[in-house]
Amino acid sequence: MACFFVAGVFFLQGAAQAQVTGARLEGLVTDETKAVTPGAAVTITNVETGISRNASTNEQGRYVFADLPPARYDLSASLPGFKTTRRQGITLTVGSTVAVNLTLSVGEVTEQVTVTGEAPLVETRSGAVAGVVEEKAIRELPLNGRSFTNLMQLEPGVMISRAGSKAELSGLGDKMSLGGARPHQMSFLLDGADMMGKDNTNPAGASGVMLGVDTIQEFRVSTSAFSAEFGRNLGGVVSAVTKSGTNDFHGTVYAFHRNDNLDARNFFDIPRKPEFKRNQLGFTFGGPVARNRTFFFGSYEGLRERLGITRADSVPNAEARQGRLPNRTVQVGANMRPYLDIYPLPNGPDLGGGVGRYFWAGSNNTNQNDFLVRLDHQLSNNDSLTGRVFFDDGQKTTPTSLGLLKTLNDSRIQSYVVNHKRIFGSSVVNDFRVAFNRFNLILDDGIPEEMNRLEFIPGRGYGRLEPRGFSTISTGSTNPRFWTQNMYEYIDDVAWARGSHTLKFGGIAKRIQFNGFSAARFRGEYQFQGLAEFLTGQAQQFEVANVFAGTRGMRQWMFGMYFQDDLRPTSRLTLNLGVRYEFVTSPNEVTGRISNLRQQLDSGVIVGNPFFQNPSLKNFAPRVGFAYDLTGDGKTSVRGGFGVYMDQLLPIYYRDNVFRVLPFQQRFFVTPQDLPNIPFPNAGGLFLNQPPALRDPNVQLDLANWDPHQPYAMQFNLTAQRQVLPDLSVMVGYMGSQTRNNSRNVNWNSSFPTAIIDGQKCWSVAGSPPSQCFTGRASPRRNPNFAAVLQRQMDSNANYNSLQVQVKKRYSRRLDFNVVYQWARTMDEISGISGSTDFSNITSFSMDPEDRSRDYGRAAFDIRHYLTMNGTYEIPDGGLAGVARQVLGGWKLSSLFNYSSGEPFTVINGFDRAGNNTRIFGFQERPDLAPGRSNNPTLGSPDRWYDPTAFQLQPPGFLGNLGRNTLQGPNVFAMDLAVLKNFSLTEAKRLEFRWELFNLFNRANFGDPDFAVFLSATSINPSAGRITTTRTSSRQMQFALKFIF
Repeated sequence: MACFFVAGVFFLQGAAQAQVTGARLEGLVTDETKAVTPGAAVTITNVETGISRNASTNEQGRYVFADLPPARYDLSASLPGFKTTRRQGITLTVGSTVAVNLTLSVGEVTEQVTVTGEAPLVETRSGAVAGVVEEKAIRELPLNGRSFTNLMQLEPGVMISRAGSKAELSGLGDKMSLGGARPHQMSFLLDGADMMGKDNTNPAGASGVMLGVDTIQEFRVSTSAFSAEFGRNLGGVVSAVTKSGTNDFHGTVYAFHRNDNLDARNFFDIPRKPEFKRNQLGFTFGGPVARNRTFFFGSYEGLRERLGITRADSVPNAEARQGRLPNRTVQVGANMRPYLDIYPLPNGPDLGGGVGRYFWAGSNNTNQNDFLVRLDHQLSNNDSLTGRVFFDDGQKTTPTSLGLLKTLNDSRIQSYVVNHKRIFGSSVVNDFRVAFNRFNLILDDGIPEEMNRLEFIPGRGYGRLEPRGFSTISTGSTNPRFWTQNMYEYIDDVAWARGSHTLKFGGIAKRIQFNGFSAARFRGEYQFQGLAEFLTGQAQQFEVANVFAGTRGMRQWMFGMYFQDDLRPTSRLTLNLGVRYEFVTSPNEVTGRISNLRQQLDSGVIVGNPFFQNPSLKNFAPRVGFAYDLTGDGKTSVRGGFGVYMDQLLPIYYRDNVFRVLPFQQRFFVTPQDLPNIPFPNAGGLFLNQPPALRDPNVQLDLANWDPHQPYAMQFNLTAQRQVLPDLSVMVGYMGSQTRNNSRNVNWNSSFPTAIIDGQKCWSVAGSPPSQCFTGRASPRRNPNFAAVLQRQMDSNANYNSLQVQVKKRYSRRLDFNVVYQWARTMDEISGISGSTDFSNITSFSMDPEDRSRDYGRAAFDIRHYLTMNGTYEIPDGGLAGVARQVLGGWKLSSLFNYSSGEPFTVINGFDRAGNNTRIFGFQERPDLAPGRSNNPTLGSPDRWYDPTAFQLQPPGFLGNLGRNTLQGPNVFAMDLAVLKNFSLTEAKRLEFRWELFNLFNRANFGDPDFAVFLSATSINPSAGRITTTRTSSRQMQFALKFIF
């Protein structure tokens, strides 16, 4: 396979630059009569580096410069008998195609006509929906955490899911949906190198942000119908480029500071604000090694944060500790007393049901360091070489479980890129790139010695105590663990301008190594249905892992090749025609420590490679787009596009289950149906001495689908854009997608239904009197050789439809702004890939594995209304001079505003009412909707966001009739403001003072309510509908000084 790719690259050598990191400039050169001028000499010069490139117009008078680094350029054209025409001030951005036409006047070639003008505002060359966040916005807008990825939402088709989980299991960065896709289906490129880690989400370090904002020159966000040069995932693409050195030495030295004395109180802070200190220090420095030839750029940024947090949890009250509950009295088990004593007494209001509110404060301690070094060298007029190294090291300690435990996170991101560019003649550019990326994560728990004495499994430390109805005290579900992903990339791309065609074609080979150790519930986990069951020691479920070989080394290749033709059949019309072929190999484990079930009813797993069959060998993905210059003056365009995009089955799809396979790891899973009285706290002794086996009725399996379908999306859009003023444009458009074969988490080893009654499945529940449905004992599982079997079925569908509106003003008259409004509707059958850790508002499991339609509803990240506004305004100085100008001049305001309507959520039962044994990791069974009640009974208070009485338990043995994600959570309204003051020191040096306010109006943007309504057949969750967190911080202030030279 590797030989096949190498041969393909050799064949393609000399043909295609994917504009992942570069830009394209093209246009016509005509005389004053509009006649074309073949053979005109055209030169483009990078203003900052002095490096030039030459081309000549073809027989149609057309010139093309492909793969130009994003920068400011001067363009000139000359022809004997005509004056030389020069166009200044052309700014090219990453991934853009800019059209600049030149007119030659009759005269001597030594005469010169100079025109100043920026690139056009209206896109007339591509049918894709895409936009660039430029350096000015990155540098001047208020960024909470100084993470430039927050600015992705400034472009159409991008929404931040506030319910997206920021956890080590699912990625610490913001979860963003691009073009209606799941957050993990996006791609992020830095200098053309893949930056996606094992989570395949917005890349971030230990702090949850991607530092190094001062190193980023700009980035492009593509959300619909983009060209065939992009692959790997079916969602949008973010392509960022780092700064490079120039002919002048330039740089920054900066310090940003926050502390709690400057901040407002959070809605849930009691009795006072927790301590908070945050310092970010760093520098950038770049310049020439040899003028017009060799340049360097380097940076460092360090973060030190001690973030105080306040949490509102629920704990048993004094009466409950004596066994006195509101509706009955129980005997507190002697074996439960040491664990009950871990819980502190309430220090807040009583919540009913034997529990009260407990407020506690802790501190998230984070250290993070970013380093970057880049070198650019012009080998000759036709050859250039770029090398870039990036490191991110981070450590984070997070208090959990009432402040009694800590999560320890140690991470490192490394990225290396070497890029060689070769120009052949005036029309062909070849770009060869080699990249290496490593993502390393180590997770464990900080457990006090006194709690380790209460361990469930000797020698493993304290485990997981998971009662329903009040707060849990648990270590990480899969700790201790480590993950390391190495990615090697070999990329060759070529651009070739030929007549009215701009051809691009190329190939990629990507080698992925995924190594790690993980053991789910290694320290043991007990679940209890409610407070009474906890007090009496009646466990609802026990899980523990018996590990014989816990480490894995997965290996996989990805290969891709594409062809793209941007054709200009007329001066007004551009057609974007492309196709991509991309496939992966089936992942193999280096020592064969892998197994799977080939058929669901097999009596045992089959050990050995491959892990699953390969669905990707027919992955041909066509892309079609058009752009029509409606008026011929570049001020009005109608654009559209359609494309097919594949989601490759890479480590995100198997990163967990490779560790949980027989016979190398036994994950024992027992419920009262298996063992009526589960021993506490030593149930692990029943299982841990068992030898390795290929089957066990008490072992839960976590498997990949042996014969998966290929996930893919069909993206389409139609937009219109108009330049209404010299510096103002408006875009209105429709954007949509249809996704097929998305992953769906199911427990297919649920129980057989015993009857169909009135069209509804019914399962027998143990202990129920005999009837048409009930047999007197629980319905048996489909495969009696195993307990629950979690599998990612590749069969779910999703659809996305949206209205996109953008109003954008380029900087002029001291003002620029950008407004994006989205009305969107995203519907699916399941929204996450990791089950219980993708989103805080849902559990990503199917309620009925055999009936996807019961789960069709709003996606977890479905935000119907999403509005972002940003802008900067330079306050006039009134022509002041001297000291007055230093004090009163140089002031600037910048702001960033976001409104998003609430995301949906689902109310659930906290136990298996249906008796179908589908429950796994979390609870996905929904109750009935009470007759005559709304399925979105919003009350709107954090004390009770929704009315739990709108729901009722369904009859035993049946699934509830409530739909999925019918309720809507709180909206988000946030405005950030920055006040900037520049002090001019010399012509090239200045000092910038910044005062930034995040959540300016101190609005409490509430988090998700507790969505478990029923804990058992006789008890209602006293916390149902209560909100105890906010999605954003309270108002926080940040002060900074930056020396710029």
